[in-house]
Amino acid sequence: MENTIQTLSIRSVRDMYINDTKANAKNHTCNDAIISLCNMLDNKAQITCEVARNGKVLNRGSVVECLIKLLLKNQKSASKYSAGRVDLKLNNHDYEIKYTNSVAYASISEKQLQDYENGEYKELIMVDPYGVYRSNTKYYNFAKNGKIKGVSKVLETLVRF
Repeated sequence: MENTIQTLSIRSVRDMYINDTKANAKNHTCNDAIISLCNMLDNKAQITCEVARNGKVLNRGSVVECLIKLLLKNQKSASKYSAGRVDLKLNNHDYEIKYTNSVAYASISEKQLQDYENGEYKELIMVDPYGVYRSNTKYYNFAKNGKIKGVSKVLETLVRF
C-alpha cells in the first residue's frame, strides 16, 4: 500500500498540531517541539511529508526532519516521504536526524542498527521536546524496546525550546 503524501505550509502544519493537541491533550509531548520549530520558520515555507497512520496528522518524524532542514539550511521547502541515504547534508557533513519524546521513541532502521553495531557512527541531529542538539550516533541511548530514547552525550545545543 502506498503512503499518502501531503504538502502544507508551515502555518498549516503548526495549526494541525495545535488542533491535535487540543483534541488529544496527551499529544502535547509529541507536538510541542513541532509547534516550537514551526514558530521559528516563515509561515509560507512548505513541507511535503507522508500522512501518519491515523490520517489526521503528518508523520511526526518526517515533519521534524523537514523542519530541521528548513531551519538549518534556510530553505523555503523541504520533503521527506521515503528513506534516503542521508537525512541532512550541512557544511560537508552528513547528518542523521532523529526525533524522540517520552510517548514515541525514535525508530532505527536495520541498516542504521547494523552500522551502530559495527562501530560505523554518524553525525546526529537529535530533537526532543526540549530542543535541538548535535551529537553522534555512538551516543544513542536505547530503550528496552530497541528504539532510541535519546543520547548520552550532547556535543552542542543548537536550539532550546
